[in-house]
Amino acid sequence: MCALAPSCGPVRLVAVDGHAGSGKSTFAARLADALGPGTPVVRLDDLATHREPFGWAGRLRARVLEPLAR
Repeated sequence: MCALAPSCGPVRLVAVDGHAGSGKSTFAARLADALGPGTPVVRLDDLATHREPFGWAGRLRARVLEPLAR
């Protein structure tokens, strides 16, 4: 992973998908550890709510994408 050239501006963006309980969070945490200090992990669970299941796009933009663009 580290040998790959950045493909999203100066950053590497990795998306992990899978069924509930399949180990996505564990994998993401281990990958972040392997990539080094400061590697962020963003979980959809941190942005989505049951009350507003598809209202997370604005929160993703405001809390993750816009700060990364600075």
